[in-house]
Amino acid sequence: MYNKQWPLWIMRSINKAFYDSLAVHDLYIEGMTRETRELEKFFELRADGPKATEESKNYWKLEVIVNILIQIAKVDDTNNIEDQYIGIASAALSKAINVYRYGTTAESILNDETLLGCLSRMPIIEPHRFGLIEPSTDIIHATVEARYEMFISV
Repeated sequence: MYNKQWPLWIMRSINKAFYDSLAVHDLYIEGMTRETRELEKFFELRADGPKATEESKNYWKLEVIVNILIQIAKVDDTNNIEDQYIGIASAALSKAINVYRYGTTAESILNDETLLGCLSRMPIIEPHRFGLIEPSTDIIHATVEARYEMFISV
């Protein structure tokens, strides 16, 4: 049976993994309140899923897409900075992600922070350069995306 806690545990584990690996840079999680006007460059993390497929009775495949948005204020050497940030995001996405039972204390018996499983990265890490989406803002955008999968037997 599908566990209603899987999305919570997966998203919290993804957020923690990337927050830990990109902590030396400005990183925001999608939906966070923040003020970015003063920042020259930052990352924003978002994830879609999990898409769940019951491969056989009580054996589940969970798939997640993780996307890191890169925003850089245009300066003289922006192309080099964009390439560096794409490299940093790609390196962060290259690792497997341990999924722990992180959650709220309201259901603390289920959210005991034990290891649930591991999201393994699928072969492709895909950068996309968008350039100046709105030329009047002088802000360059790019994204780097990777797909992950995890199998769970319940």
